Amino acid sequence: MRTLVRKISKRLFDPHLKRMEEKSSSKPRMWSWRDINLTVAPGVFHPGLFFSTRVLLKYMLRLPLKGKKVLELGAGSGIISLVAAQRGATVTSTDINPVAIENLKINAIQNGLEVRALVSDLFDHIPDPQFDFIFINPPYYPRNPSKMAERAWYCGEEFEYFDRLFHELVLMDRKSTRIYMVLSEDCAIDIIRDKAVKEGLSFQLERERMVWLEKNYVFLIQ
Repeated sequence: MRTLVRKISKRLFDPHLKRMEEKSSSKPRMWSWRDINLTVAPGVFHPGLFFSTRVLLKYMLRLPLKGKKVLELGAGSGIISLVAAQRGATVTSTDINPVAIENLKINAIQNGLEVRALVSDLFDHIPDPQFDFIFINPPYYPRNPSKMAERAWYCGEEFEYFDRLFHELVLMDRKSTRIYMVLSEDCAIDIIRDKAVKEGLSFQLERERMVWLEKNYVFLIQ
């Protein structure tokens, strides 16, 4: 029964996804998680649209982040980075979208938190890529983005985002780095996992959570 409901909801969800994306690009909106308040600027991914952000945030609360160096790849409006900073981590936040980085800087100031925010396509412009923790809430819908705002949603028709992500992770010194990525059952996890394996990486399931009818997974990438 759940599978049937999922199929029906997915058919409904695809056009709804596009409408949500267009709506997210039209005007600033407010969103809160616990005591952190965000303004989500036009053209920046809204973290409240999907359950995956909340699942990763709740998992982060279990981790010893105080005094650690944290990187969030693809930070958007910054909720994951701000929670890490609030918990005592030294945080670097990156996004390919300059609008998102400016949005994140404003949200950090408004919440009295400090993060280093950089415009970077994955690791392109990170000067010192040595971190204790890396958090990734990636784009995973297989379509080529037609504009900057869509890069938060679409990973390329052939999942090219993941080809490059996993290749760059292999190139970095990650002996003491714990890399976490959240994925939904709505995405092609097998394809994404195969791309990781091709680069010599593996997924270790750390958390599985059902929210409404959707399962979300937090993986440790090793």
